[in-house]
Amino acid sequence: MRSMASERRRIACLRDVMKCCDQIGAFLCAGSRKAFDGDLRTQNAILYSLQTVGEAAIGLDKEEKRRSEPGLMEGCYPHIPWRDVLVTIERRATRLRRYRSRHHLDHGV
Repeated sequence: MRSMASERRRIACLRDVMKCCDQIGAFLCAGSRKAFDGDLRTQNAILYSLQTVGEAAIGLDKEEKRRSEPGLMEGCYPHIPWRDVLVTIERRATRLRRYRSRHHLDHGV
């Protein structure tokens, strides 16, 4: 049985995930691939949103597993290799940060 505080945290976390996904969709639909490739602010916004979603998914799954229930994301979408998705997001985020640092692109963002 979940406590009210635990349920409120879970709902708030799910709302954050939905908000981030909506923002990512809006950012990606706003322009062309070429415009996206040249827009570091949009890239950073999407990267931040993806990291937020990944961290929320991990947190939700940990809470579910603590109660010996299947993880939320794993339970809803068992065909998706969530651990691989999260590792891929982190690797790409690290590569993007290194690229921007190497090319001195962080100063304007």
